Amino acid sequence: MALLVQLDDGTYSDVWRWETADQLGAALAAIPIFPEAPLTMALTKDATAQNGQIIDER
Repeated sequence: MALLVQLDDGTYSDVWRWETADQLGAALAAIPIFPEAPLTMALTKDATAQNGQIIDER
């Protein structure tokens, strides 16, 4: 699942969710076979990544 949020300052934030760490690993391993991936990442500035666990979803 992916969520894209426009923040009050006009910038965007996204959240990507995988059911398992193995699914995340497979997605990361597949990046080189998708030519769109580097093009998309070129649009990103000051990217960070954080891992966490969902504790409540309403």
